[in-house]
Amino acid sequence: QFFYLRLVFDKMSNMTTFGDKCRALFYGPGWVPGSPRLGDLSTLPDERPQRPKYYPQLPLWLQGYIFMHYAVSLIVKIVLVENIKVFSYLTGFLFMAFLFITIGTVSAIYDGWWWAPLVEAIRCAAFGAYIAVFPFTNILFIDYSILVYMSFSTVIWMAQSTNILRVTLASLKEKVL
Repeated sequence: QFFYLRLVFDKMSNMTTFGDKCRALFYGPGWVPGSPRLGDLSTLPDERPQRPKYYPQLPLWLQGYIFMHYAVSLIVKIVLVENIKVFSYLTGFLFMAFLFITIGTVSAIYDGWWWAPLVEAIRCAAFGAYIAVFPFTNILFIDYSILVYMSFSTVIWMAQSTNILRVTLASLKEKVL
């Protein structure tokens, strides 16, 4: 997004007077000395790169998984909002950190980042351990359901992480040898 700022500053540096430098910075993209404030847009070339739309295809089970974890995140947010006045600063921080990590990790899974399964396994294990020790929603069925789901998710992503780490270590070994 900042690529165009360089072009604007290049245009500004090529102007001769201080007034034209300011106009190059604040007037429209087609402005040149002697033209209206927005410039003549018909003289500008259309240099927008044609990129394909970003739409990674995910298996249906992974789409369901992502949906369920956003639902769990919604429950976490509701518990945080309802209890923010009674939570300690540390507990509030941990809840917010969990939400940010969840959004980042689930997005990384969606994008296919290589490290996402390992971070997801750690995130699910940590939240499962928290729920096992502390009552979360005070509704036993919901707490146990989330605990079972997080435990299942941890096992799935640990298996996936093991495969990724094995392949990564094998490729590093080949590069070294």
